[in-house]
Amino acid sequence: MKNTTAIVTGASSGIGIAISKHLCSLGYNVIGIARSEAKLESVKKELGPCFMPVACDVSMSDCVPTLSKAFEAYQSKISVIVNNAGIIKRSTFVDSSEAQWTREFETNLFGSFRVVRAALPFLAKPSSIINIASTLGIRPIAETSVYSASKAAMLNWTKSIAIEFAPNIRVNAISPGIIETPIHQGRDLTQDGHLQPMNRVGMPSDLLPAVDYLINAQWVTGTNVVVDGGILL
Repeated sequence: MKNTTAIVTGASSGIGIAISKHLCSLGYNVIGIARSEAKLESVKKELGPCFMPVACDVSMSDCVPTLSKAFEAYQSKISVIVNNAGIIKRSTFVDSSEAQWTREFETNLFGSFRVVRAALPFLAKPSSIINIASTLGIRPIAETSVYSASKAAMLNWTKSIAIEFAPNIRVNAISPGIIETPIHQGRDLTQDGHLQPMNRVGMPSDLLPAVDYLINAQWVTGTNVVVDGGILL
């Protein structure tokens, strides 16, 4: 796969690093997108020449020219997009501000929209788009109304563009449960293990089999693969 390229957003930490490392091990060139140039360079030192860092804040519309320029260098070789970048701030609906709603939707939904739109002219056929959603987009809990709404919108958008892009571009989602990543910084996740039958929170590596499946399942599009340790049960 040395001539095959994947795009991974939120590539500087957590799930993004795990997916980038996994795709590099499979022989992909990985265009890793994140806000912090320093963190991306650290990832590049770890993963080597297979990893091409692109410092860009996908929540900002002025990021699009940077994305387009980066993608143009890999015309017809980009076969995978993993939209992973996301943020969450826990708050009640009453306490949530309009700025919070705007910021989370700009990152969690519109950022993915910008990446896909910028990459479309350069996608190989066939190719696979994977949107990292959340079980909160299926069943919200208290103090997550902003994040849950953004991920529910992502799931709906996944189905919409799956219909439009078929048959050459497949679009699917993965909905993780509680995964130990920096997005939960400051929260004691050890208290959440009892919430699921598997009796532990997830690790970024728990998502990799689902990524492999959706990359290779040539007759699967518009679906949502739940990887949650049984939390939705």
